[in-house]
Amino acid sequence: MSHLKRRLNLMKNEFAAVIFDLDGTLVDTEVVWHVAEDQLVRARGHIYTLEARSHLVGRRIEEGLVDLKAHYGFAETVEELVEELNRNLLALIDAEGVRLTPGMQDVLDWVIANDLPRAIASASSEWFIEAVVHRMGWDELFRVRCSCDHEAHGKPAPDVYLTAARRLGVDPTRCLAMEDTINGARAAVAAGMTTYVVPDHRYTNADLLRQVTPHVFASMHEVYARLTGS
Repeated sequence: MSHLKRRLNLMKNEFAAVIFDLDGTLVDTEVVWHVAEDQLVRARGHIYTLEARSHLVGRRIEEGLVDLKAHYGFAETVEELVEELNRNLLALIDAEGVRLTPGMQDVLDWVIANDLPRAIASASSEWFIEAVVHRMGWDELFRVRCSCDHEAHGKPAPDVYLTAARRLGVDPTRCLAMEDTINGARAAVAAGMTTYVVPDHRYTNADLLRQVTPHVFASMHEVYARLTGS
């Protein structure tokens, strides 16, 4: 047996399932979210800063908008802000589509080759997850898709990750979670999962992430190299 094949088998035995965050991990949609949020803020005469965006990154949309509303003093209800942000997102997805995160195809190919159960565990709304999965042609690839919409608490609480593991029928401690944000990493770690993180340096501090999980990578290419031992 070759060294590579032995390494593949080792990693396969180490993890019984892989659970992916969606935005910024599987697909490069963080820019789409940023533009949609910026449109919402600028429509009310404000400048959308990175400090303000920290209220939303990696969190359930309703929870993030509660803090954003307080930050800027918006008069609208959270429900009205959610509806407007969703309209902005849908228009951007229709206009620009979504793309795989660089290096993710190799990771997905490894997961498929090892026949590992997989799921999506996202802070995004269910409609957004379904729209992205459909556009990427992943309806069969990711049959288990979990949204914080259906959880008592969004990330950084572990709820959505625990639900994903339960639906896969795998002990959370045997799961590998892949994330890109601090809130997401905290959620996966709290669920008891080994957590690999590739931070988007536009929005997330890698040094802070290392306080949450030791498995912080510069790219999905590095994650693939770790998984395959190459």
